Parts: sequence; structure tokens; C-alpha cells
Amino acid sequence: MKIQALLTLTVLPLLASVAAAQPPCTNIKPEDPQVSKVSDAKRITAILKTIAVSGQSLDERLAGLDIKVELARFGKVTLEEVRGSNGRLKAGDVFYQFTTSAPGDSVTRQCPISSLFSLVKRGGKWLPQERTGNFLLNNKCVALST
Repeated sequence: MKIQALLTLTVLPLLASVAAAQPPCTNIKPEDPQVSKVSDAKRITAILKTIAVSGQSLDERLAGLDIKVELARFGKVTLEEVRGSNGRLKAGDVFYQFTTSAPGDSVTRQCPISSLFSLVKRGGKWLPQERTGNFLLNNKCVALST
């Protein structure tokens, strides 16, 4: 799985909003057969409902912020990515990247987030990979160090 090509294709149109948030890992290729893409709303909701956020699901948190996930991509992290991640990734991690509707002004006033966020699933834990993921998962408007 290579994240960089995916980010290049996905992030360029969102460059202004992504500048406020740190980018996630850098190497997913959209054509990689190991990367699964989900655009069906029911399947995306099913994924989001498995992610706990302060007594609710990420699906409920996003609905409360009037943010809709339009696309989810995910795949196992490769050993090459683990070696190049400066300890951020571990063998067995699954990298998830979500493309959403643009966050409204009421949300961006709380935290300058973008319409792209990434999470890593490590065992039963979900780990944000940048400011947007950290805000959505932990309600903390803090950029994560890379």
C-alpha cells in the first residue's frame, strides 16, 4: 500500500484546508489492490459506528458536526511504511483515510480542520494521524507530530 499517490490525488483540491492540519502518512496508491475503497453510505456508517468517541460513535459525532463521510479507504500498513514512519506505525496496523464534506464555519471556528482525516487501527484502538483526526476522535485541536 502506498499512501503518497492517494494523498496527491485527494489533497491537491483541498490544499488550503489541509494546510491547517498535518497530513497523514505519505504513501497510499489508489490503484493498489491492497487498498479497499468504500463509498456506500451504509458500509461507511458501519465502519464509523465501530469507532468510540466520548460515549458515542464517530458516526454520531460527525452527524452532530454536520459532517458526512463520502469515501473511506483502508489497507494494512506495509513493513516498508513501518520502517519509514519514525515509530508512528507498527506491523499489523490498518490505515484508514476518510474524505468528508467540508466542515462548516461553526466547526472550523472551533478547530481549523480539513475534509480529509486519517486514523490507524492498532488492535482495538483507533489512533488519529493529524489535527483533523485528533479533533474528531479526541475533541482536541492539536496537530500531531510526525
